[in-house]
Amino acid sequence: MVVHAEIPDQERSAAQKAFRNYVDSQFQERVEKTYREMQENQSVEYVTDMMKKYGGATENWSVWNIMKLLNEIVDESDPDNDLPQHVHAFQTASSLVTRYCNVPSMTLKTDIMVKDLFDQEEWEDLPQSARDLYGGLALHELYSHITDWDWFPLVGFIHDCGKVLATPHFGECPQWSTVGDTFPVGCAFSAANVFADKGFHSKNPDAAVPKYTTPEGMYTMYCGLEKLLLCWGHDEYMAQVMEKSSSLLPPEAAYIVRFHSFYPWHTPKGDIRGYQNLASDYDWKMLPLVRALQKADLYSKSSVLPSFDAVKDVYDGVIQKYFPGGMLVMGVPTP
Repeated sequence: MVVHAEIPDQERSAAQKAFRNYVDSQFQERVEKTYREMQENQSVEYVTDMMKKYGGATENWSVWNIMKLLNEIVDESDPDNDLPQHVHAFQTASSLVTRYCNVPSMTLKTDIMVKDLFDQEEWEDLPQSARDLYGGLALHELYSHITDWDWFPLVGFIHDCGKVLATPHFGECPQWSTVGDTFPVGCAFSAANVFADKGFHSKNPDAAVPKYTTPEGMYTMYCGLEKLLLCWGHDEYMAQVMEKSSSLLPPEAAYIVRFHSFYPWHTPKGDIRGYQNLASDYDWKMLPLVRALQKADLYSKSSVLPSFDAVKDVYDGVIQKYFPGGMLVMGVPTP
């Protein structure tokens, strides 16, 4: 499973400056509309209802049939591009291999320092306990209990499969209930969220519930991110699919998928890291791993367009290794 489609350094350097442009991107109107609807409508009641709606009935689908469905979707929250989803999946997985893995052993490279996953200002803003945890450690040392990392590119490959929620067969969820940066409902809306300055969330029903406007809201301090209700969308849905599919992936895999769009926590804008008051020690340990995926996810976007069949030739083997029969147990909506 070693085919790379990494972006040339010059192209990557130029492109990074334009990624996550929420001010004046070429897709600004549709992106802002998606986030406005998301922040106005993702409430405790809505998320709870959606968890119930997709928490019962299931269907078995091959990864490749899901990938074909994905290609019908344009992510209207993405200001960077509108490439077919299988291309983005391939580019993310390839970037993970190139950035982090030794080939063919699929061990982590030993020269990737945890500190280097953060810029200097962000590093200095981390709590001292996090800097003490990360300081001086390479990525492979922080996760020394994992020796085989061939699952990591696979996670990059499937991380957005939950976007099939937007297709008719899987309920045709609106874009604001499928894509975009996530945030927890049931507590104060952080200024670290994209478009927080627009005040969209003030029209959310939860904004009228006093308990939900406090920093901890319906949670307890340092309860852990896995105890939160995040926006309903492709992240939570796909994490649940992975958990239902009897996969042989390590638990870190579902965690990464569940929180990969939780940008106000893992990659906040400005000098604000949102929701630190709800994060546990485990979340701080997992943060560098989510950051590693984020960098491959975001900075792999390019004009390189491999064919569907070429992608299948590369990743079918590792899919079969971790998902019996190459099948996913997909939640389907119930009335």
